[in-house]
Amino acid sequence: MISLEDHIVESRYDSLTGLCHYVVLHEGERYTVSVPLAELDKHPPAGRPTDPGSRLRRAHLARLITERLKGEPDPAPAATKPQERA
Repeated sequence: MISLEDHIVESRYDSLTGLCHYVVLHEGERYTVSVPLAELDKHPPAGRPTDPGSRLRRAHLARLITERLKGEPDPAPAATKPQERA
């Protein structure tokens, strides 16, 4: 199983969609994993990382990320042209 601390480089919650977005860096490639908060809440954290709910939540997220890593990485961001100064 992957180490979440070593792979997740960004995370954010979108309250409009109810999704938690995780950006993962793996072998120099970026992958985005989007998970409904309701899905994560099936394993509510109990306060400490070693609590059963926290372990189940982390294991579930690690499985989702591992599955995503089997697919294509995110497309590279388009290069932007520097603004010319007047």
